[in-house]
Amino acid sequence: MELVPVGAAAFIVAWVLLVASMVYSVVEGVSFFALQPWAFRHGPIVLRQHCLSPNQAARTSRAIQLTESGRFRFIEANMAVFCFGRSWFGTRLRTAVSIKGTIEWRDGSAEISGRLPVGTLLVSCFWLLCAAVWSILAAFARQGSWKFLWVLPAAVAFGFLMGPIFLPLEKRRALRVADEILRAAR
Repeated sequence: MELVPVGAAAFIVAWVLLVASMVYSVVEGVSFFALQPWAFRHGPIVLRQHCLSPNQAARTSRAIQLTESGRFRFIEANMAVFCFGRSWFGTRLRTAVSIKGTIEWRDGSAEISGRLPVGTLLVSCFWLLCAAVWSILAAFARQGSWKFLWVLPAAVAFGFLMGPIFLPLEKRRALRVADEILRAAR
C-alpha cells in the first residue's frame, strides 16, 4: 500500500491546522492580556474556589486596573476578569498555560475560576498530530526507517509534561492575583 499521497495530504492538513491554531493562540493571548471578555468564556476550567467576600456596591469602572502581580477589569458590576502579569514584557517567567481568571461576587461570597487558553491546547494537539503523521510517514516510506519513530514519544512527552510542570505554578499565580483583587475590592 502506498502511503505517500494520503500521508502527504494528512501532514499538510495537520500542518495547516497547527498554523491556524498558532494564529488563534496569539489572538487569544493578546485578547486575554487586554482583558477582553470573550477570551475568558472559553477553555477547560482548572481552578475553582469559593471564599467569603462581602458584596460591594456596583463597580462601574471598566478600566484596566493593576495589582502587585496582575491585571484585572470589571466587566459587570459583580464580575471581574484577571490575568497574571502587569506588562507584556516582564522579567518574570511566562509559561504557555497562563490561567485566565474570573471572579464573580454572589450572596456574600466570591467564586474564583480559572481556565486554560484554548489556543495553547490546540497548538499542543496539532503539534502531536503533525509529529505522529510525520513519524509514521518516515517509518513507512520506501527506504524509510523505524529510527524516525523517536519523534512521536518525544512529542508526546513534551506535550504532556508541560501541563503538569507549569499548571501548579500558574494556579498559585492566579490565586495570588485573585487575592489581591479581593483585598482591593473591599
